[in-house]
Amino acid sequence: MAEKHTIFISYSRADRAFKDRLRDDLEAAGVEVWTDERIQLGEDWQRRVTQAIADCRGVVALVSPNAGRSEWVQQDIDTAEALHKPIYPLLISGGSGELSPLRKTLLEKYAALDARAEHYEAALKQLVDISLEPLKQA
Repeated sequence: MAEKHTIFISYSRADRAFKDRLRDDLEAAGVEVWTDERIQLGEDWQRRVTQAIADCRGVVALVSPNAGRSEWVQQDIDTAEALHKPIYPLLISGGSGELSPLRKTLLEKYAALDARAEHYEAALKQLVDISLEPLKQA
């Protein structure tokens, strides 16, 4: 039986420190998180990621100039859209003048949370509320 994860985090490797902070804060608030760190040596990377997205309740996409240059983040978003998963863009760095095609698409298509600097705590709270809501209704 497949594991059911609450949130899948899609990120650029260059944003790993932010991803680690977010993962730790979400887990501390009771949200189950899946990141690619769970992939074991020798596993089929793409199959494991696709399965994790299929099993999750939603995908948090860390939006930054780095993510805009990452074909892996784009692939995660494409997979989530194909599987009709909710996508929650989380703006973590950069400004409106730094819109790569991925950033532009995410910020135009989906309501995004601003998690830059002083907005982090408010964005985290909203993300926790969104993530735990299905559990409250169960």
